[in-house]
Amino acid sequence: MAKEPIVICICGMAGSGKSTVAKKLAEKYGLKYYSGGDALKALAIEKGYKPLEKGWWESPEGLSFLENREENPEFDKAVDKKLLEVAEQGNVILDSWTMPWLLKKGFKIWLEASLRKRAERVAKRDGISVEKALKALKSKEEKTKI
Repeated sequence: MAKEPIVICICGMAGSGKSTVAKKLAEKYGLKYYSGGDALKALAIEKGYKPLEKGWWESPEGLSFLENREENPEFDKAVDKKLLEVAEQGNVILDSWTMPWLLKKGFKIWLEASLRKRAERVAKRDGISVEKALKALKSKEEKTKI
């Protein structure tokens, strides 16, 4: 009997630790790592944006991209499609907050952290102030409404 390919999805809001945990698990178990953020960055590049700078998502251009994304459901459909294609290949750890609702197979882990802790992590990661990170997270989550 063939062994079923492994699919693990690490989920949570921005700054919850998804990427850190997913990358460590992928390295430890020799699995591929694929991020929803990476898929979204690729889409942003395709649309003419330049999302490669540190802190880009919280920048005016990044927030503009996210506003355009909010108005056009095709953005998220393209990202979700790519994530599902990667999951179908198996032996992967996905880093995404949407996949627990879309992914039929695999193991899903939801990470929680306080808004303050997440803002501290985002600030450190992106080289911005905690206050700016708090504002960006609140704005992003107000639009997300999960």
